[in-house]
Amino acid sequence: MLICSVCGGASFESEPVLWDKLVCDWQLAPHERAYIDRQQGTRCKTCGSNLRSIALANAIRGAVGTDLTLGEYVATVDARRLAVLEINEAANLNPVLSRLPGHALARYPSVDVHNLPYANACFDLVLHSDTLEHVSNPLRALAECRRVLRPKGVLCFTIPTIIGRLTRSRAGLPKSYHGSAETGTDDFLVHTEFGADMWTYVLQAGFSTVSVNAVEFPAALALSARNEPISACVRSLPQAKSLRPERVVSVHFPKAAGSSLKSQFATLLGDAVSLDYSHDPLTPAGAETALFPDGKRIVHGHFRAQRYASANAYWITFLRHPVDNLISIYSYWKSLMTPGHELHGRFLREKPSIFDFAAYPGIRRLMSETYFGEFDMNRFDFIGFHETRDVDVRRLAEALNLPLVAEIHENKTIHSTERQQLEADPSIRLRLEDLLAEDVAFYERLRYRHGLSFGAPNLDTTKLTVRP
Repeated sequence: MLICSVCGGASFESEPVLWDKLVCDWQLAPHERAYIDRQQGTRCKTCGSNLRSIALANAIRGAVGTDLTLGEYVATVDARRLAVLEINEAANLNPVLSRLPGHALARYPSVDVHNLPYANACFDLVLHSDTLEHVSNPLRALAECRRVLRPKGVLCFTIPTIIGRLTRSRAGLPKSYHGSAETGTDDFLVHTEFGADMWTYVLQAGFSTVSVNAVEFPAALALSARNEPISACVRSLPQAKSLRPERVVSVHFPKAAGSSLKSQFATLLGDAVSLDYSHDPLTPAGAETALFPDGKRIVHGHFRAQRYASANAYWITFLRHPVDNLISIYSYWKSLMTPGHELHGRFLREKPSIFDFAAYPGIRRLMSETYFGEFDMNRFDFIGFHETRDVDVRRLAEALNLPLVAEIHENKTIHSTERQQLEADPSIRLRLEDLLAEDVAFYERLRYRHGLSFGAPNLDTTKLTVRP
């Protein structure tokens, strides 16, 4: 039986809240529309809290360790000692939380969640509700929440989540707004549509643990993360040493940050780097295998992972969503007048459409077959993603013990009018996702693993819990 964790009410009413344009923007299936309607439109008859607010209240109750309703808890002595930051009004929770003497409300646009105007470690509890999808850099926003939390303080929040897909940015897509069908203001503009990997963003922002609190799955979910030092989660493990891997194989997957790494590796390590760009997987030479070169620290370039399969090394690569990757390569190849290899020459002669290009040999399965076919992806020690490039470059810098920076961008593809049109048309994206289905599935499997295996090397998986 559903009980309101805000007031204890047990009677609810429901009404649909989504409108057709938003459903079209999100590309929602009927069952997805139904559970989001239930999340936003099912309300407690006593206090008016919807399932989203009830899930957030339940996460707060779990964070502070109480069996009281939130309304009862805020009247206790323990609650009145808390310093609580509410970022934008958390709907029906705001009147309840505002009773606390230590409550602070940070409201957009007066306060930017990317740069919170508070000192380090000054709050016991930070919370926000359906805010993160509206900020341009959710990782930075989460990191700011962590910065202002005291040790063992807790972040609790909700975000609209489509559990049957992975997170995607709406950059390049038509503008979409939450709130109502008439809303069109910047504070309701959607930057990110979150999916099943939403919890990985919390870990990437520096938290060591994350909990998914479910009042009703999948309609009523909230996330919470405690600001604990990593040592509190891995105290039984020996202290890790900051050692630089002796050998590194770096597969430069095209248009996914590899050129920026190439220039930095060459600058930082000089002759200790072997740049292998003469065995491009799109050429006959790409089938050749080789041993790791003597006297080198890093081998980096365009080559099949299988080329250096015999190497006992630290394996790294950066990847990018296949549709975005294809559009970038397509635009880049069109900008070059001199072909780099035979397939590029064919491209310049034929001037194919983006859909014809997607069917080119070696291109349709560029990731799953051309570059990584027959290779065990579990051998990769580090996989970064273009979509989280800034964070991932910093993680790689730490892993390699090298001063790599994300601000260096080499060989960027120019944003032409044609490219912008390709990126902005949802129908083109859907058709390309169908054409590149094998690569999309391959990429999404790696993105799903990314948060656990690569994004949080110090994660204690016993801390990943679902609170009933």
